[in-house]
Amino acid sequence: MKAKVDERKGKGDVRIDKISDGNIACGYAWTWVSGDGKEEGLRGTTFVQLNESGEIQYVREIPEPLYKPGDLILELLKAATKDAQPKTPKSFQRKTPKTANEVAKYLFLDVQGSEVEEGTR
Repeated sequence: MKAKVDERKGKGDVRIDKISDGNIACGYAWTWVSGDGKEEGLRGTTFVQLNESGEIQYVREIPEPLYKPGDLILELLKAATKDAQPKTPKSFQRKTPKTANEVAKYLFLDVQGSEVEEGTR
């Protein structure tokens, strides 16, 4: 991790756009900006988790793709799925989670693939 940071010294900065709160884990969205802050570059998200001693035990960084194929992929997907039949949505028990951890689990494990409205309420 330190080598990655040293490699970027003097080439710009990371601007934190959004950050979650947490005691042992945190996620944030970032944008790479030029040294003068006038130009934006790569964007992404990072998740960091600490162990009981407060040391980093897990990091996951997900940058956005550098190249986006755009409408070409959309046309390819339309052609590949033109005869596809919609799947029956899976059933789930409606809940109102109270913590961020519970919300994430509910949306991605229980609700995903079933009801769009529930995921946006």
